[in-house]
Amino acid sequence: MKRSWLVLLIVIVFAGMAGVAIAGRPASVDRLTIPASTASESTTPSTPSTPTSVVVAVSTTLLSDVDRAALNVIVANGTDLTGIAGETAIALVNAGYTKSVAVDALSLTASTVVYYRPGFNEAAVSVAAELELSDSRVQALPADAVTGQDQLGDVIVVIGTDFPR
Repeated sequence: MKRSWLVLLIVIVFAGMAGVAIAGRPASVDRLTIPASTASESTTPSTPSTPTSVVVAVSTTLLSDVDRAALNVIVANGTDLTGIAGETAIALVNAGYTKSVAVDALSLTASTVVYYRPGFNEAAVSVAAELELSDSRVQALPADAVTGQDQLGDVIVVIGTDFPR
């Protein structure tokens, strides 16, 4: 009986080591130790009898609050190039924007613009960053339609002739 527990313990240790060897340690999380006196909600000064601390995981990667999978993104082709909106929509799906569809813009355009509905500014900035476009390309959706599907999108990317391929 004692031997089976020892074998089980050894198997668990090796499995854990193998998991770390295969998956590796997360590279984007550092540990930060905060003294318990600053981590507590108490505002009265106290003298702890023994030093204590709280360990907090801090991400070094900037994460957006945008729920990519829930966002409706329309990619509209505003050029005479065939397939550019479809390719871009697929790239966005691969980046986690799973509700991305390709359509044609109502008119040809020289400048690529990322439009957003009210409340989706941050999401539009996130989509623009994914497409390596500057924040200056992000604008509120105008009153006049830019695609025949505007009502279905939270963010609408209209690809212009300046879009980097």
